[in-house]
Amino acid sequence: MYDADQLRGPAASSTVATLYGFALTSLITCRFYPPDRKAAPMREPYGWAIAVDHCDGQYAGRSFLRGSGSRAARDQVHAALRAGQGTPFRIYDGDGRLDYEGTIVVPPGAEGGALWFTPKDWAAADTGSAEIRYLNADTGAWEPL
Repeated sequence: MYDADQLRGPAASSTVATLYGFALTSLITCRFYPPDRKAAPMREPYGWAIAVDHCDGQYAGRSFLRGSGSRAARDQVHAALRAGQGTPFRIYDGDGRLDYEGTIVVPPGAEGGALWFTPKDWAAADTGSAEIRYLNADTGAWEPL
């Protein structure tokens, strides 16, 4: 057993780490930033709305908000989804059957990036959907991501 004097001063961190092992060391290095480094910025809000649910209709008209940010930024994304703004998408199952149609709103500069996979990932967990296609505004074609 350690007494109070052993758990004070510069040796305290190594003593505590020895007591609790790697988990505590990982917690300390992951949760705290050195004084000269700022915390990582929060992800801007984004979201998608399901306009048509070809499966059973339970998600038609629902919108899904993700990310962080100010209340005003989240409200702005939600308002854009309600107004039908954003980029149209279609989600298909493994047999090529259309499951969902909707729109997605992402932060500027994130178009075509990883966030565009999130509706498909959500649908895959729900219905096993396998592919997402986005409407190319220039060609008018639905293109897989």
